[in-house]
Amino acid sequence: LKKLTIEPVPVNLEHLDVT
Repeated sequence: LKKLTIEPVPVNLEHLDVT
């Protein structure tokens, strides 16, 4: 479960970089 919570965290950072 911890991995699942950390997965969306880095993904959000990438999305911000793309914006």
